[in-house]
Amino acid sequence: MKIGIIVKPNVKGQIVIPQQLRVALGITADTFLQLTQSGNDLLIRPISNFITKTDIESTYQEILKKTAGSWVDDNWQETRKRRKKIELSATKKARIPW
Repeated sequence: MKIGIIVKPNVKGQIVIPQQLRVALGITADTFLQLTQSGNDLLIRPISNFITKTDIESTYQEILKKTAGSWVDDNWQETRKRRKKIELSATKKARIPW
């Protein structure tokens, strides 16, 4: 069994990841780390790509800008009449016996 590197947490529970491991894993001061408990083990993984709430909101806003006007129907009454006609036609077809 490989022991690896042993570190001790400070009073606040913080640990230092040794430089050789940070370099090998590409961990910098800007790298986010995912901590996962697996039984009695603590897994630490560097995260390279993730989506933030800000990313989602900006993407949503871009989609809304691109589709602006697509959802507006100036003649809503006519659209409702067409839809009702289509729905009634589909209902009549469903009633026809085999």
